[in-house]
Amino acid sequence: MNNNKNHPVEIEIIFHKATVDSNKSPIVFIHGAYVAAWCWDEFFLSYFADNGHDVYAFSLRGHGESGGYNQTAWTSLNDYVDDLHHVISTIDGDPIIIGHSMGGMILQKYLENHSCKAAVLMASVPCEGLLAPTLTMAALHPQNFFFFQATHYLGQNAITPMLGQRALFHREMHPAEVQKYLSRMQSVSLRALHDMSWLSLPRKHNPNNIPMLVLAAENDALFSVSSQRKTALAYNAEFESFPDMSHAMMLEPEWQRVADKIISWA
Repeated sequence: MNNNKNHPVEIEIIFHKATVDSNKSPIVFIHGAYVAAWCWDEFFLSYFADNGHDVYAFSLRGHGESGGYNQTAWTSLNDYVDDLHHVISTIDGDPIIIGHSMGGMILQKYLENHSCKAAVLMASVPCEGLLAPTLTMAALHPQNFFFFQATHYLGQNAITPMLGQRALFHREMHPAEVQKYLSRMQSVSLRALHDMSWLSLPRKHNPNNIPMLVLAAENDALFSVSSQRKTALAYNAEFESFPDMSHAMMLEPEWQRVADKIISWA
């Protein structure tokens, strides 16, 4: 599904209709850096649809099947916020919005000027931005730092399964699964990374007082549990952390624990 009405680029949208009748809110999923809408379509979309939600996962410009690849070098965080606003304008109902990693920062920026039914941050870029986590990673986990820096410039060509698994996935994920996901990864806008580091951090924290949930992964190689807890406090959000879980929470072997928490909370 693509929709470019009143939007500068085509946006890929994967839609699953609820398989049971309910009055539950639609859900919009925002992916993080290096991936696209496909990361939600592995497990989450069908599971949430089976639990009564119409669900939408979209690929940000320059990702997946969306347009805008020729603009990637200067794509800003606010451009990604515009993509989210566009997708929401095409659906019926007041959605629950779920953002993972970079998608979580996009959601934080969106909420500065917009509202929604509820919001969930999953292993999100913290409210303080990328700079502190990046410096910590460089000092304490240089191999992970190398993985992300190389991926910024070279995409999947820079990735080895060992480095990718250490940085993103559970240590017991099957190597074939790791390779499948890594083969679909891509580079990301450096301008957007700079925006998330210091240039365009959120200045208002949940001004509309919408219900929010922050979910942390205790084995996350990018963002510490303490940074996620700090983000939850900033947004007056409910907080929960998941033991023995890594950054790519929607692709983890125990992804259903995360999904069930969101369903019971929403």
